[in-house]
Amino acid sequence: DEANSKRDFGRRQTVKHRTQEYTAQAAVVITHESSSVNNAVLYHKKVIQLTGSRFNDFTKANCASIQKMLGFPTIDMYEATEKQVNDLLETLKVNQEKYEMFLSNYIVRPGQEGVSSCRQIADHIKLKYMRG
Repeated sequence: DEANSKRDFGRRQTVKHRTQEYTAQAAVVITHESSSVNNAVLYHKKVIQLTGSRFNDFTKANCASIQKMLGFPTIDMYEATEKQVNDLLETLKVNQEKYEMFLSNYIVRPGQEGVSSCRQIADHIKLKYMRG
């Protein structure tokens, strides 16, 4: 919400509900544990994962799970210096092997390559529950 955005990001601009659009255009995606992770992997983007002592336990657990699967470099959003961020940006790479594994295990069903999980879910709902 807006109060949390101001607390976490100060005067920096934050945008909600346009994740896919912004991720597609980004050179680097900075995220914690939102849907931007899936989009970043789909678009083969470089990613920095935010961590922070102020994150609640649920968010911390989700961040740890994503870190385990994808191995994104992390940075503490409350403690990082500008130099640490710049150093990280200079060495940032996409781990194709982990991205492909994530896509095949969590985003695209075998035999459905090129069809997003959202499309697969919509097709399943239509087939299973919307018979005419």
